[in-house]
Amino acid sequence: MLQMRFQVLSVWVVLSMFGLAAVCYAQDQGSAKAAPKLKVKKEMFLGVWFTSRIPGAKTFVNADNTYEVQSDKGDTIDGGKWFVRDDEIVWKSKDFTPWEEDANPVLKYTPDKFLIRELDESTTTFTRVKSDAKGK
Repeated sequence: MLQMRFQVLSVWVVLSMFGLAAVCYAQDQGSAKAAPKLKVKKEMFLGVWFTSRIPGAKTFVNADNTYEVQSDKGDTIDGGKWFVRDDEIVWKSKDFTPWEEDANPVLKYTPDKFLIRELDESTTTFTRVKSDAKGK
């Protein structure tokens, strides 16, 4: 009789654990749904942007697929080529070798602000400069 109770208890524990595992799995699957992909287009990024990565600096993103980063004093501190690939904005600094890309997924976009995920997993925010004219 004691052995039978132990077997019943063992079966109940196993079933309970399986049920808990199934519930946890189902909850995990529900939370693992990917956010809808942004439809990233080149035109979205054209203009002049402040960046949280370098306070006071302006990033000029040009239609000819070049970019330039200027310090708050107007000195060029970076530049090169840029393009859009899938849901990423890709930067190719003139200081890097031609095959090195800084590909950053676009996490959020509005006409006046966008957020990207950096290679180090940090987030950078770009905020459109109101004048949106080079050199101002």
